[in-house]
Amino acid sequence: MNVPAERTTTFRIGQTRPGPGGRTRELAVLARAADLEADALPEAWRDATLGALAPVTGEVDPGFAAAFPETSLVALPQGWMRQRGKGGILAPQPWEDADLVLPRVQALVVSHEDVEPFEKDAVEWFQQVPVGAVTRGSDGAILFVNGDRYGVEPDVAVEKDATGAGDVFAAALLVSYNRDGNAWDAAAVAACCAAASVESDGAAGIPDRERLEARLAAYRRRHGI
Repeated sequence: MNVPAERTTTFRIGQTRPGPGGRTRELAVLARAADLEADALPEAWRDATLGALAPVTGEVDPGFAAAFPETSLVALPQGWMRQRGKGGILAPQPWEDADLVLPRVQALVVSHEDVEPFEKDAVEWFQQVPVGAVTRGSDGAILFVNGDRYGVEPDVAVEKDATGAGDVFAAALLVSYNRDGNAWDAAAVAACCAAASVESDGAAGIPDRERLEARLAAYRRRHGI
């Protein structure tokens, strides 16, 4: 969907302190587009098989979760967990609408940066979804299956552009989980897709099926799975 706006949402991305999986980013909002309201959703989209709710600055109406009654959804709530401060710099804030979204999604994916200030809340979130993950950059991820916690090893990658790797992980996790129903295999697929994505600028590194299968086979041999 496309909602007219005078400006598109624009960020400045900086590097700040070290953290799990690399350095924690400092984000500043330079411009923000219009809000996306659920009532603007095209009717034909409501029957989609898969979908992702991925706000970046709180612009996505949480009501979207209820607008897809037959869709398998993954939520990436980082944009609902950011408040804009001085100079546009984003700071953490509690996810106030989690109770509107979580009962309607199949998967939840957050980064270690998102949940670091809200670890107790995050434990409760993962109890409410079939599958979830906390991405940790080059340190891999933590997988949650019906609330139970498992480690996910990272795939080997030479990082060039890490922007969007968490989104790639989430999309791959949802697609694979809905295809096979195996959360552990889905996490391996997601780890391989995310690692491949950071090796090129933009979306160029996201693997096609052939590249993914080769990478996944090597990942499984390396980790004995």
